[in-house]
Amino acid sequence: MKSDGLHPFLARIPPDLHSAIKSRALDHALSMNIYILSLLSDSLKLYPVIETMPVIQLIKAKPFCVRTPAELHEQLLHAAFSADPERSLNLEVLGRILVMTSPSKQDVLNAWSILNELNSTMGTLIKACPLTQLAALADVRTALCRLEHQLTSSGE
Repeated sequence: MKSDGLHPFLARIPPDLHSAIKSRALDHALSMNIYILSLLSDSLKLYPVIETMPVIQLIKAKPFCVRTPAELHEQLLHAAFSADPERSLNLEVLGRILVMTSPSKQDVLNAWSILNELNSTMGTLIKACPLTQLAALADVRTALCRLEHQLTSSGE
């Protein structure tokens, strides 16, 4: 049954993440839904848009109905669409839960965010620099690509 002001969303959650959420919710004396809502709200404050999501395996995923306030639901849809118009709401929700429940993945995401900013700045610099400095900038961009590859590998 749909409650006023709440938007039900059937998330597919991998079993290990489901267990972790359930355990942490119990530790905080919260329902799984309230705990998930707090994680999602906090993640939107910290990371309004997450450009790259960690890889999430949905094999044997458990369905779980997350009941989100309409405003939070719209914020999640907007964040997903802003990052990638093809990103599903399920991936946005799961990625944000993973980021907020796993410090190592959060560290990777922080590094990834900085990498994206550096890459964007490099593109601007390359357009503005004289030809003699382009080789040095190309070397920095190559190093950024290697770091990106390393972050991608460690985030899986």
